[in-house]
Amino acid sequence: MSYAMDLPPNLLIRYIQLGRKDKVISSETIWICASCITCSTRCPNDIDLAHVMDALRRMSMKQGKVSLPRVPAFHRAFMKSIRTHGRVHEIEMIARFKLRTRTFLEDMDLGREMFARGRIRFIPERTKGRGAIRSMLGRLPEES
Repeated sequence: MSYAMDLPPNLLIRYIQLGRKDKVISSETIWICASCITCSTRCPNDIDLAHVMDALRRMSMKQGKVSLPRVPAFHRAFMKSIRTHGRVHEIEMIARFKLRTRTFLEDMDLGREMFARGRIRFIPERTKGRGAIRSMLGRLPEES
């Protein structure tokens, strides 16, 4: 995802080292990160960049310096779904996101298409290890 970021990950880390907190937490980079952990596993300097990005997103939300206005609502809906089911349940996440953003009819055609292709299910899948996931996430403060 680095091609779409306003600050490439190496520059983001450099700004952190230089104390440019304002530049870092107001960047779009922290919200574009897909949290796929690929960067963390491949980093030659053993930096857990995915964890850094998550911490920066939390700081950005706490300070109200979010560069993409709907992203925190999506992040909260996504994390609530993970906390509840151990993985994302798309219908629930979409409902939470739409309620927060009041964009009820936006993307309706896309939703219908995804449902028709079996990409969205009404009933959440059972996830093994939900207790371990909840325990791990329980150590993090829950976003409102």
